[in-house]
Amino acid sequence: MKTYTSDGDERTPPPRITFLSLLLIVLAGFSLASVAEAGSLCTPLPSPQGIIIDVDASQTTDLPGIVASAPVGSTIRLAPGTYNLNGSQLMFRRANVTLRSSTGNRDDVILDGNLHNGRYVSSEIISIFASNITIADLTIQRAYSHPIHITPPPGTNITGALLHNLHVLDPGEQAIKINATDATNHVDNGVIRCSVIELTDAGRPLVRKDFLPCYTGGIDAHRSRNWRVSDNTIQGFWCAAGLSEHGIHFWNDSRDTIVERNHILNNARGIGFGLGGSGHSNGIIRNNFVMANDPRLFASGARFDAGIGLENAANAKVLHNTVVSTTAPYSSIEWRWSPTAMIMNNLVSHNLRAREGGGGTLAGNLPNAPLSLFVNVALADLHLVPAASQAIDHAVAVPPGDADDDIDGESRFVTARDMGADEEGNGNATPTITSQPANMTVTVPATATFSVTASGTAPLSYQWQKNGAPIAGATSASYTTPATTTADSGSSYRVVASNAVSNVTSSTATLTVNAGAVAPSITTQPANITVTTPATATFSVTASGTAPLSYQWQKNGATIAGATSASYTTPATTTADSGSSYRVVVSNTVSSVTSSAATLTVNAGAVAPAITSQPANMTVTAPANATFSVSTSGTAPLSYQWQKNGANIAGATSASYTTPATTRADSGSSYRVVVSNTVSSVTSSAATLKVRPVMRPVKSQP
Repeated sequence: MKTYTSDGDERTPPPRITFLSLLLIVLAGFSLASVAEAGSLCTPLPSPQGIIIDVDASQTTDLPGIVASAPVGSTIRLAPGTYNLNGSQLMFRRANVTLRSSTGNRDDVILDGNLHNGRYVSSEIISIFASNITIADLTIQRAYSHPIHITPPPGTNITGALLHNLHVLDPGEQAIKINATDATNHVDNGVIRCSVIELTDAGRPLVRKDFLPCYTGGIDAHRSRNWRVSDNTIQGFWCAAGLSEHGIHFWNDSRDTIVERNHILNNARGIGFGLGGSGHSNGIIRNNFVMANDPRLFASGARFDAGIGLENAANAKVLHNTVVSTTAPYSSIEWRWSPTAMIMNNLVSHNLRAREGGGGTLAGNLPNAPLSLFVNVALADLHLVPAASQAIDHAVAVPPGDADDDIDGESRFVTARDMGADEEGNGNATPTITSQPANMTVTVPATATFSVTASGTAPLSYQWQKNGAPIAGATSASYTTPATTTADSGSSYRVVASNAVSNVTSSTATLTVNAGAVAPSITTQPANITVTTPATATFSVTASGTAPLSYQWQKNGATIAGATSASYTTPATTTADSGSSYRVVVSNTVSSVTSSAATLTVNAGAVAPAITSQPANMTVTAPANATFSVSTSGTAPLSYQWQKNGANIAGATSASYTTPATTRADSGSSYRVVVSNTVSSVTSSAATLKVRPVMRPVKSQP
């Protein structure tokens, strides 16, 4: 049977699903959503600054208005919970606004478009019409068209969108849509990173079929420049009938896109630049894992079409990608009407296909790679095994800056780099000290052995030094001294490890040489001490003898946990400690000695002030007053001085303070109090005043 793509090309169906591919899925026993983004590459966003608007799920109906009225530069911080929008839409029309969860965990906050009578209620959930909007640390699910849509108002450009650490799932159309409203404007300089974007089995039957039988996809961008899509997992975009759009697709006059370090799993089409006559200029697709191993995808109407596809993509670079499928696709990588493409160092399980007008530079690629090269195909782990000799060290050089690291963010070797997205670890690696030589202490006439562990391209050579001078014949990873004398004490030892690439010098280790062991003796006994509560008391002893000396202090004859130094400082004293005795046992390898006992006398004294009940945050509606109060203990008399934003408030010298009539300008102010007596002072924690305006009805959008 012949099948055809949406552009009319005849394509040969791939082989039937094999028992092996079924077995791989069964053995996997997990959702591909569990494939993690690049851990250390996905650092959390900094804590919010400036205006912070805290919202919880009880305010869901107010959330569209809160978003619409958020001041420039503000952060809307959502408390954990599910926000059932039921048709509402969050529209960002003011620049420099952030929407994020309060915890930083995207699973804690769910923005749900909701499902009713077999259809998603909200058409869109996040709609961005302004520059420098950040959406972070959220789950956004179930929209009739797009959970996230970024588009400028007519005649304007927008820039600087940041989508970070999101879980976007089950769109009716594309999960993230980026498009201009006319031929004169663009959506530029955006970032999508560290997110999971997926179409689940529950959402697949709800994909809209208004335009095409499978009108869905992960990221779909038009007229977009200088976007970076990195460290995401995108999966599941396929339908039983019809050909889905790509997991990541930039086209229609987009340019300079960077797509890197993504896991693209079980999508009908993986990554695409351009489509038909709607092209893409420049840009790099690098260090991505593209994987297909779901028998249901292979059995669908469109099957697995292409891992990476270029159509009318001028000067595009496809570098160091790994594309693997357990059943043959139409193309692992294909390029069409792209005569200037650079296709280099890609590792694919099946074919590289140049279609109509496809040309450019091809080098360092390995087609038809066996699945045995990879760590675990069933679990979508496409890292190279150490024995993957067909791929390791066989890539060719690419221009500096084009692919300097791999899918894990680890640096690639300058020469002898590996094919595909993973740099397994072989090549011309400079030497690195992984375990430094350690300081040594010996007693004459014992020897001392220093050792080092180093990595790097073999062979590695070693040269040990004593006090900076080479030691003749000391050319191994370890060095043993001759029999020591006390004259050797204080000498320093280090090693230079070298290979054909460069050399590295270890840190310095010091040799301490002791004379024969001498039993410990007390040269200065601990002295009696008198203090006033709640002061501490410090007892100390001076001892001699062969090092190392160990110490164990005792109180009233009982061992004190952790008191193992030559001095011991008590906790804050009470009158109950008065009359206690303290002594110390000093030990070494020869014997031990016990000091005389010192007596602690504790006199009662004034008690410093303490806060027993902190002032609480207050929320009022202007022009109401707000009253802050504190409870304290300590020796009377106690004095109070309230502060606003760190500055003293004149006349505010009681245990409570009531503000004048509030205004919105007071919102966000902090209030604290300094409590003092003759002993000391203590400052309370700061309470925050939130002043709400009188709420007015929010006009509906036209």
